[in-house]
Amino acid sequence: MNLETNWMSKSELKDYLGFSMGKIEMMMKSNQLPYYKVGKNVKFKKDLVEQRMENYLVK
Repeated sequence: MNLETNWMSKSELKDYLGFSMGKIEMMMKSNQLPYYKVGKNVKFKKDLVEQRMENYLVK
């Protein structure tokens, strides 16, 4: 069984993408990043974020 998780916190996502916390929060508010919220906890699924980031590929 694979115990590796693909859930990330806001801080982990910031480091993963190399964005500022302000940029992450702006993208959340404008629905540019998919996220889950349970109470005050916000989590991101790595694969969903990667899929969404593909929309920003400049060809």
